[in-house]
Amino acid sequence: MAPPASTQQKNPAVPANKTDELEVKRKMINKLFSCQNPDWKKKLVTGQGKRRTVRSEEIFQGEREITIAHGDIEYRLQITKAGKLILNK
Repeated sequence: MAPPASTQQKNPAVPANKTDELEVKRKMINKLFSCQNPDWKKKLVTGQGKRRTVRSEEIFQGEREITIAHGDIEYRLQITKAGKLILNK
C-alpha cells in the first residue's frame, strides 16, 4: 500500500500537472542559457552541437575549386579572390 499523499516525496523531474511541466521546462531552458552553462554560446557559434563542422581547408586541400557529387547532380564549389565561397549547379 502506498504511503499517504502528504508523506510522498515529490520528484521535480516528473511533473504532477501541466503547470508543473511548464515550470520544469522553464527551469531547464534557464539553466541552459545561464552563466551556469558557459559552453552554450560556444556550441551555438561553432556548430559543436548536433552538426558536424568541417574546415574548408580540409575540403579544398589547397585547390580553389572542387566538385561535389550529390545524388546524380554535380555542384561546383569555389573560393573567390575575396575568400568567399560560391556554390554552382
